[in-house]
Order: sequence, then structure tokens, then C-alpha cells
Amino acid sequence: MSDEPQTLQDLARLASERHDGKRGRALGRIAAKHGLTLTYTTFDNIYSGKYMSTPKRETVDALAVLASVPKEIAYRVAGLPLPQAPFADQLPPDVDTLDADQRRVLIEMARVLVKQNRQIHDLERAGDGSERSATSMKRAGGKPAKASDYDLAAYEVGNMTEQQRLDKEASELGEEPQ
Repeated sequence: MSDEPQTLQDLARLASERHDGKRGRALGRIAAKHGLTLTYTTFDNIYSGKYMSTPKRETVDALAVLASVPKEIAYRVAGLPLPQAPFADQLPPDVDTLDADQRRVLIEMARVLVKQNRQIHDLERAGDGSERSATSMKRAGGKPAKASDYDLAAYEVGNMTEQQRLDKEASELGEEPQ
């Protein structure tokens, strides 16, 4: 095997080699000592080449530690994007002052972006060559779309866009919509 694993199976085999050939439950116990989760059936299926699913982050994190490889490599061979810092840690200090409606909009926007990223990832993995390819779902420059790429005034809240909701509120107050 080369120095760097090329597949998820290579990563599992490297993890086993680094721990005196241990597999399954034994590696799960070692992972637990590191505060990680590794299901023995998942490991055994990956090791034997029978694993056909997309692994959970917890599995990839555990394999990276057990194989003593950087997370970047483990996520690459798993075909997953490398997670960034926890989103909650990056929110501004006064985010807790948002009212219920503002929180709902922010959470729903995050859900939309996460769903879009999953669709992009699925299309990239499928490589189906359809017109609605991952490339067409990305913004110019080949990176996933960011919130700033969207017209948030047209963001749908309930059955109306945010702009329609604001226009309705303005009309109820007797003001001209903007």
C-alpha cells in the first residue's frame, strides 16, 4: 500500500495495520478511548470492500485518527467535503437577540444552503453528465453558492416571499411598499 490511502478501504486497512491488525469491535473500543465513534459493522464492511454507503462524519473522523492520517486525506478518500469550524461558533455575539421570525428565516436559509450543497455533492459523485450538473448549480468560479449570492428579499417564508410579506405589512400600516 502507498503512503497515502486512495480509498476508504485503504484507510480502514491502514487503521487496522496501525493497531496490530485489530478490526471491528477492538478498533471501536480504541476509537471510544479517543472520544470517537466507530461502529464495528461499518468498519468491517469498509475493510472488506462491501460498504456501499456514504460514511458518517463520525466514521471518517475515527478512521483518520486510527489510521494516523490528516482529516483532509480521510475526507478526500471518503468523497466528502472537509467540515469547517462549527457554525454556531462563528455567529455574532448578539445573534441571541433575534426575534422568533428572524431566527426562523435564518434557520430556514441555512437549511436551504445545506440542501443545495448536498445536491451538488450528490451530482458530483454521480457524474451523470446531465445538463443540471454540479457545475451549473455552482456560482461562477466553481465554488458552492454562498448566502451573498442570493437575493434574500425574494427568499420564501411560508407561502410568500420575504418581500411580499414586507409589502403586506407596509400596506397594513397604510404605507407605500418599497
